[in-house]
Amino acid sequence: MQKYYYPPEWFIELKQKNDIVSTVSRYLTLTRKGRTLWACCPFHHEKTPSFAVNEENQFYHCFGCGESGDAITFVSKMENCSKGKAIEILAEKCGMKLPEKSGDFELIEKRKKEKEQMISALNEAKEFYKQSLYNRNAKIAQDYLKKRQFKKSDLENFEIGFANRNSVVKHLLDKHFSEEILIKAGICGKYGNRLFDLISDRLVFPIINSFGDCVGFSGRTLKLDDKTKYRNTPQTPVFDKGSCIYGIHLFKEIKKEKNITKIIIVEGQIDVIKMTSAGLTPTVACMGTALTDKHAKELKRYCDEIVLCFDGDSAGQKATERAIPILLDAGLNVKVVKLPNGNDPDECIKLLGAEKMQILVDNAMPYVEYLLETKKEKYNLKNNDDKGKYIKEALTVVSKLKTASEQEIYIKHLSNLTDVAVSTLKRDLHIADENTVSLQDVDVLSLKEYGNIKAVKYILLALKEQKSYATESFLIEKYILHPTYNSIYRKLMNKEENFDEEEIEVLNSLKELDKSILDENFYRECQFKIYENVLKDKQQVLSEKYKACENIEERKNISNEILEIIKKLKNKQID
Repeated sequence: MQKYYYPPEWFIELKQKNDIVSTVSRYLTLTRKGRTLWACCPFHHEKTPSFAVNEENQFYHCFGCGESGDAITFVSKMENCSKGKAIEILAEKCGMKLPEKSGDFELIEKRKKEKEQMISALNEAKEFYKQSLYNRNAKIAQDYLKKRQFKKSDLENFEIGFANRNSVVKHLLDKHFSEEILIKAGICGKYGNRLFDLISDRLVFPIINSFGDCVGFSGRTLKLDDKTKYRNTPQTPVFDKGSCIYGIHLFKEIKKEKNITKIIIVEGQIDVIKMTSAGLTPTVACMGTALTDKHAKELKRYCDEIVLCFDGDSAGQKATERAIPILLDAGLNVKVVKLPNGNDPDECIKLLGAEKMQILVDNAMPYVEYLLETKKEKYNLKNNDDKGKYIKEALTVVSKLKTASEQEIYIKHLSNLTDVAVSTLKRDLHIADENTVSLQDVDVLSLKEYGNIKAVKYILLALKEQKSYATESFLIEKYILHPTYNSIYRKLMNKEENFDEEEIEVLNSLKELDKSILDENFYRECQFKIYENVLKDKQQVLSEKYKACENIEERKNISNEILEIIKKLKNKQID
């Protein structure tokens, strides 16, 4: 049941007095076309208006980036504030007095104040670390920065500091921050009765959000014998590694100088700093984790094109291939910079200079060309067996393109590479397409965090909680397509505990789920939800296949398959 923290009649009056058109008009110039008013979206860069305001139903929706909501949501996003603060702003605009706080409201306010205290403590710690960088006992950090040729502007733009043992602990306690807040904010840990700095004796890179607040830290070791190169703030109420983007706080300044038409993504903080220092902006990185759909949606607010500039080694190539479908799913155009000799961006800037690095970025390859090129490098095309294997892999890439015209372009490209006739490749493409479908398009579908992934998360939660109804053997494993989730499922079923960093990230995210709705019936629904998505995808593919098929017998077989799927969906039957 939905909870209301304001009396319903007060809330209705607030909305009535803050008409969506007048509210949006305070920020944007609206043009009426029929019943709808239009403007260029303030939440992502665009030249043609796709931001629509529906006066009749009192909501807005952007057909470009998908942002939508009411007057309260709009003010919250435009003012970079919470919904509670947006309500206060709207109430003040129309002269309405805020109601007295209810018990539920007080709980919300308590959590809100706690978060504010965490942010305050993190900002104070950031300032302390910055000052500590210039102390005599920070020589190890100063020497490292000189060796890496950091400029003063780099230190200022990214507010770099130094964590000198546990000195920040005393400083923050002297500033009257409680131990509880320091631990909850991820600044400190506790051993026995002693607080300690979680990133002690490290070069400090503050993680600053788009509002300019510090929400966490990344500490780089300066000791050669330390195997943990980077230590990041753990997950906290104000820091989510799966959505934080390093370098995003500079976007406002960049937008003052130029339109943001594309964003460069690199692997680490130092690469962000070095690219920015060389004038290659805006450049960002994800925080200690693989790129997620949350990162992609956030980036989509600012532009329509992403340039991936990951390290040129095999790990960088794998990270690039993982990131591409996530970015495409968010509606972004994707290009890739292929860095020479396995170098990272920092090394390339040193070797080539900023101008040549800019040329590499400007001439980034369309993602399909990149995938075809990197796959080609594994094979000797003068060897017929290798050529056959390459064509098979390449056609799998081409088969995932959405339009026939795109496929046509890359079929011709592939024909030039392999000296195989276009007509032959087209026949093979049809086979590759069928094979891709039968595998449920693992690379693309498995990375879509939509309905079935939420269901998978509840399945994992039930296993983690060792619910009796969840520990039975069940063949849902083959329908969990995302490799990370599938691996976690198998490990939990086998009671293994050797989870890698990415798997731990997923397990930590399960804490956000509502345990109260998890029972045996809900668990069964989740199982069917996973299978249902597989069936529906297959049904859609078969329907397209049926339309294109001219053979009567084949059409009959396809029709029977579709009817069988419909029957399974109706009866909630799982194979």
